[in-house]
Amino acid sequence: MSDDLLAFADENTPPEQPADPLTKPWYVLVVDDDEDVHQVTRLVLSHFTVEGQPLELLNARDMPTARRLLQENSDIALAILDVVMETDDSGLQLARYIREDLNNHFTRIVLRTGQPGQAPEADVVVRYDINDYKEKTELTTQKLRTLCISSIRSYRDICQIDEHRQGLLRLINTTSEMFESTQLETFASIILEQIMVLLRVRKDALYCQLIQHHPRANDQPEFHVLAASGEHKHLVNRQLDNELSPEILASMREALQEKHSIFAPHSVTGYYRTQSGNENLLYVATGRTLSDLDKELLDLYSRQVALAYEQIQRNQP
Repeated sequence: MSDDLLAFADENTPPEQPADPLTKPWYVLVVDDDEDVHQVTRLVLSHFTVEGQPLELLNARDMPTARRLLQENSDIALAILDVVMETDDSGLQLARYIREDLNNHFTRIVLRTGQPGQAPEADVVVRYDINDYKEKTELTTQKLRTLCISSIRSYRDICQIDEHRQGLLRLINTTSEMFESTQLETFASIILEQIMVLLRVRKDALYCQLIQHHPRANDQPEFHVLAASGEHKHLVNRQLDNELSPEILASMREALQEKHSIFAPHSVTGYYRTQSGNENLLYVATGRTLSDLDKELLDLYSRQVALAYEQIQRNQP
């Protein structure tokens, strides 16, 4: 291992707290033809988290492997590319491939080079739409971790802006018909998705109404899904049976029985009762503890959807 790479081992910076094992990782692509670089990078970033999410390294030692990984993984947050590999400009070619061929402007690209003279920094940053340029000797343990934090936060913000944009387009397309009963579920689901983005929580959420006039033989509550997002999206406008995990069902039944919302460390089960007596439940996989403002937003959403749904039911012949 070279003396330059030993700079990593000279620092003694404690890693962040272990991530929740259920949390999706940030994907970081490391492209370098030097095996020592991969080993040291893996050592430095092992057990390291950003925003409570772990890093998962994707390693490539040549251009074909790097291209394949990029094609197979569209959600790579950060790509750290060596400039000189098979050719003197392999890293630059790969950066152009990401931006132009894949049309990927989300992944943050950092060039890491041991030969800075091969690619002048000022020219490279402008011509190849990269986000940072580092010499291998300057990327110590702390600086590499700081680079990951800043790059991944930037990637996260760009993704959230795009999700808001996509959500706004969907809202515009459905607003004119939102008061039709078949469209309320669509509209409510889109709003729910946007709230999840705004709260910066996982997208898995479910909003449903208790069906009081169709009791089950086993006396278990039955729900009609008014809105959903993430992995529950396919349940919209359906009655829940056994398609949810036992943990989610248990939490919903507890909230219904206790007649109040339940705030767990990684989820929220909201209970809402309208003036007419309808009971509604909102389940959100948060992955973190919500603030009072977050809870107020969910409460407002839930009550407004319930009122809109009741209005539609009253207007139906």
